[in-house]
Amino acid sequence: MDATSWPLFGLRVRTPRLELRLPTDDDLPGVIEAAVAGIHNDEPHPFVVPWTLGSEEELRIEVPKFHWRCRAELTADNFMLPFAVFVDDRVIGTQGMQANSFGALRTVETGSWLTRGFQGRGLGNEMRAAILQLIFDGFGADVATSSARVTNTRSLAVSRRIGYRENGTKRTKFADDTVAEEILLRLDRADWEPRKRDDIAIEGFSPCRRLFALD
Repeated sequence: MDATSWPLFGLRVRTPRLELRLPTDDDLPGVIEAAVAGIHNDEPHPFVVPWTLGSEEELRIEVPKFHWRCRAELTADNFMLPFAVFVDDRVIGTQGMQANSFGALRTVETGSWLTRGFQGRGLGNEMRAAILQLIFDGFGADVATSSARVTNTRSLAVSRRIGYRENGTKRTKFADDTVAEEILLRLDRADWEPRKRDDIAIEGFSPCRRLFALD
C-alpha cells in the first residue's frame, strides 16, 4: 500500500535534524529494531501501557499489530498517528499524536519514545517541535496535551522547554504496577505561536485533510 491508496503514507514533517512519517509495512522492521534495542531502565517504569515489558519475541509481534490497529481504527474524530522518527533514514523511535472527539475539542495528546542509543542528543525536543507544528499548523488544533510520571525528568524537561504549562496531577497505576503521581501538561495555541519554527516543513498533508474532515 502506498500514498495513492492511503494518503497518510505521503505525509512528511521534516526538520534540519530528523523526519517524521507514518511507517509503511516496509518501515516496520526498523521500528521493531529500535524498540528491541531498549528504551528505558526497568525502574521506575515511565509508561502507563506495559508494551515494553514483553520479551523480544512479544515485541516483534505486538509492535506491528499496534501500527496496523491504528490504521484500521482511524476516524475523522478519533485517531492515533504513531509517526516513526527517522535520522539519516534510520528509525530511532516514534512520535505519536492522538485525539478523541477532535472535531469538537480540537485537542491532541502527544507521546513518544527514543531508542536508548539516541537519547541525550536533543532529538526529543526536535521531534516534539515537529509534531506540534503538524498539530497546530496542519490540523488547526487549539490545545496540545501531554503527561509524564513525576520521576520522568527528561520528558518533563522537553515539555517545559517547548512551553507546556503544568495542568495538575493525578495518581496513576503504571505498567510496573506501582501507583505514582503523573504530571499533566498543556500547551495552548497562543503559547505555541511565538515559538513556531520556520525551519520545519510539512509535506503531503493536503490529500490527508479529507480523512479528518478538515475541509
